[in-house]
This record gives sequence, structure tokens and C-alpha cells, in this order.
Amino acid sequence: MKKFFYILISLIIFNANIAQAEVTVDEITSERYVRNHGYSAETYRLMNLQHAQIAGTEADVVPQPNRNRKFSLIRKFFIYIDPALDDGKFGEHSVDFSN
Repeated sequence: MKKFFYILISLIIFNANIAQAEVTVDEITSERYVRNHGYSAETYRLMNLQHAQIAGTEADVVPQPNRNRKFSLIRKFFIYIDPALDDGKFGEHSVDFSN
């Protein structure tokens, strides 16, 4: 009887209880949720781009900061030389998935 009692108590203690936390996909992909969990605005932008590409719709465009026009030619030259520089268009390519 003692063994049964100890096994029963140990099962009750180590039982994995359900957290009852319901989080929907819309909540997880919302900007508020993403920002509160430490992700950047760029992550949210890429998530929106991916959802728009999957759904076949236009993505919400996040405005890029205006750069100084004097140096735009120099910046384009450096981006041409070094493709690793960020031009602000990551993930915005159009892909035709139809064959």
C-alpha cells in the first residue's frame, strides 16, 4: 500500500499540467507581441513580407529613413562594390512560384 501511495503522490507531483495559455497565430505575429519579446522592427517587417508573399498580397511598406541626397551616389557605389552593405531591400524581391 505504501508503494502505491508513493507512486500516486509522485505522479501527482510530476504530472505535466496544461498551462491553459491560448495564443493564436495572429497574436504571435502582431507587432506588439514581436516587439515585447525582444525582436526588432526588421524582424516584424520580414514577417509581414513573408505573410504577404504566401497570401499573394501586397505587404505593408515600412518607410525607410531618408538619406542625404549628396551622398546617395557614393552610397550606391559602395553598395555596388560591397554587396554586404544594407540597401534596405532585403526580402523585397518578387518570386514567381508558378511553373
